[in-house]
Amino acid sequence: MNKIPKKIGLVLTGGGARGAYQAGALSALFEICARNNLEWPFKYLCGTSAGGINACFIASRAGNQNMMALSQELQDLWGGLHSSHVMDVNPMNLTTNGFQWVRSLSLGGVKTNKKSLSLLDNAPLKKLLKKYIDFKDVRRAIDGNVFEALSLSMVCYSTGISQTFFMGQENLPHWRRIKREGLHSELTHDHIMASSAIPLVFPSIKIGANYYGDGSLRDYTPLSPAIKLGADKLLIMGVRKRDQWGYYDPNPPTPAKIFSVILNGILLDALDTDLERLERINRTVSKIPEGMSELRIIENRVITPSRLLSTIAEQEIDSLPKTIRFFINGLGNAHEASDLISYILFEAPFTKRLLELGREDVFGQESDLLEFLTT
Repeated sequence: MNKIPKKIGLVLTGGGARGAYQAGALSALFEICARNNLEWPFKYLCGTSAGGINACFIASRAGNQNMMALSQELQDLWGGLHSSHVMDVNPMNLTTNGFQWVRSLSLGGVKTNKKSLSLLDNAPLKKLLKKYIDFKDVRRAIDGNVFEALSLSMVCYSTGISQTFFMGQENLPHWRRIKREGLHSELTHDHIMASSAIPLVFPSIKIGANYYGDGSLRDYTPLSPAIKLGADKLLIMGVRKRDQWGYYDPNPPTPAKIFSVILNGILLDALDTDLERLERINRTVSKIPEGMSELRIIENRVITPSRLLSTIAEQEIDSLPKTIRFFINGLGNAHEASDLISYILFEAPFTKRLLELGREDVFGQESDLLEFLTT
């Protein structure tokens, strides 16, 4: 089996149902590794939100060293998804939830339940996670030196701090920076639920004495955990087309448009900003004589969609459960709501198209990725 010479960190960002794109990209990458007889390629698996689900899924299977089988399992999981696997789609419950959500926002919570406010109930997701992810297998892979650490990032609502919990080898350091920290922890399914709890859409999750939500919130440096853990290189998988500029719309924004912009800002913008920061640091370090700085150049590759996922979501809106579609129609038309739809469209017509796009994009840069992995 061919060795991977450098310690590569895999960074998987958030994005709800857009995570199917990452799954497709990963499935193609594992096929490439298997065909070229490469060992397990990643030393650090760092995920946030839906990226955290993918990170935990592959980490739980890393010890098997059967990357061709893992490729198929990723496709089967995301290609077979339905909304009912992720959230309660009972029309009565959805209507009640939506009414309570609107009433709480409009009446200041007068005579409403003070529990975590959310539009949707994602309790079914936990059952799905328990079915497919066993953290005992993750621990065995770490102890067997297949990889060194798995991390999940989330925001602590109780303190306002972005926290990265990592399950790894004992010598890995904790870290603390302004409003963010990394902590050793034995990860659980609650950590995944917390990391993927999109604000207002899904409820916050209590872990210990604190309440947590989607890791993309307040995570301004999504590349940092992999670097802090010790990665020499980064393979980064995002879920938005790079250099994507919004279209101009002279009309007043609808609630759907506003909600979409807010979610994009929370879930997607930080990666582009952090990549610009890393590129700037790399340029600076390249001009410093060797041995004169503790900073190092972090080589990286970025895999992002070659097409707009919001456009695909708009085309597949009819596969949404009727009650959710009815609620979204009340916020704006399908085009205005397309970004919002792309986060919650956990239905096979959408996820299968994203899987295929992810595979196409990775196979299209196979030679470059092989060189990146093996040098």
